Formats: sequence, C-alpha cells, structure tokens
Amino acid sequence: MGSGCSSIIAHPLTESKSDHPRCVLGMFDVSARPCVPADTLSFTIPMGRFVQMVQNMEESFLLTRTWDTVKGNESEIINILLSEGTVRT
Repeated sequence: MGSGCSSIIAHPLTESKSDHPRCVLGMFDVSARPCVPADTLSFTIPMGRFVQMVQNMEESFLLTRTWDTVKGNESEIINILLSEGTVRT
C-alpha cells in the first residue's frame, strides 16, 4: 500500500530492479480516489516481468482451443457484461 503516486511510479520502479519483479495494483489511496473513476485501478507490469510473461505465452491458456472458443464469443461476452453493468464503454 502507498500513495497514489507511489503505486503507479515508485513501487513499479522498485519492482523493475528486483530479481523477481512483481506486478503492482494501485490507486487504492483514499486521497487519490477522487481523481479517477470509481471503478478504476492501475495495473503496472515491470518490463522484466512482461518479458517473462511473453516468453511463457506458449504454455499459457491464451494459445489453447478453449481460449479460441472464448475469444470467438467475445462480442457476446461483452454484451452480457455491458447489460449487467460489469463493464462500461
């Protein structure tokens, strides 16, 4: 936990220098919340971690037939989420 600025700058920068960089969820700071929409958080991936994720992509669910099925239904899924108010445009 930290200030709004630390969650989108300082913590990700620290993680980027780590041997095992982690992603950072941010914008939980109550003083920064009025500056962003109510349903918005930040998600930062240090470049080293992103490279690891890309290198592992061949083994991920993103390259399976199951994901192709979900991906093929994305407009239907988006319409359901929009109608439920889960996501907004």
